[in-house]
Amino acid sequence: MCVAPFAPDRAARPLVIAVACLAAGLAGAQDAGPGDLVVEAPGGARYNGATGRLELTQLSITQGDLSITADRGSALEIHEDGAEVGVDYRLEGNVRLESAAARITGDVAEFVARSGRLDRFVLSGNPARFEDRAAERSGQAFGEAERLVYDAATGVVSLEGDVRVVVGQNEFRGCDLVYEFGAEEVSSGASECEQPLQIIRMAPDANGNGRQGQ
Repeated sequence: MCVAPFAPDRAARPLVIAVACLAAGLAGAQDAGPGDLVVEAPGGARYNGATGRLELTQLSITQGDLSITADRGSALEIHEDGAEVGVDYRLEGNVRLESAAARITGDVAEFVARSGRLDRFVLSGNPARFEDRAAERSGQAFGEAERLVYDAATGVVSLEGDVRVVVGQNEFRGCDLVYEFGAEEVSSGASECEQPLQIIRMAPDANGNGRQGQ
């Protein structure tokens, strides 16, 4: 297992840290602070010096209460004007993102760590799904779509394609919907499509909730 802690205020480049960790077999998760970005690859890793791409197997990424796991993934440094400004990640296979507020799953996830921070994720799947783990007033809130964009900083998830969102006993269907964590609110997005917005009032189950979709 290899663990590479990425701190936002560290001068060392993330992929250089990760490669050094892989080569030395170091484990430093226990030394990571709450703001550090920690990458673990228990399935192994491979670094291509010619392309600058790091490939990981059975990986997990954590930062604070946010955790991301996948069967495999890759990381590539982003350079602007000759300087490294971030790391571009692509994860594939059983992608799972969890925090205190959200649980999100998909087949593929793409995101960029800038200054060692993770906040915006693009997931696709057949379908990609989200669940509001902290939904209290509505009792339940979840949704699914072909493409899902989650902004962890604002607590907003945007869904595109064949979209279904359930909040309480109300089911919303369309091509472009937006859900806001905390407020437990769903709204239509900006896109126009042939699929009109539908709102369905579901019959409650024995617990008083609508039909479960996850």
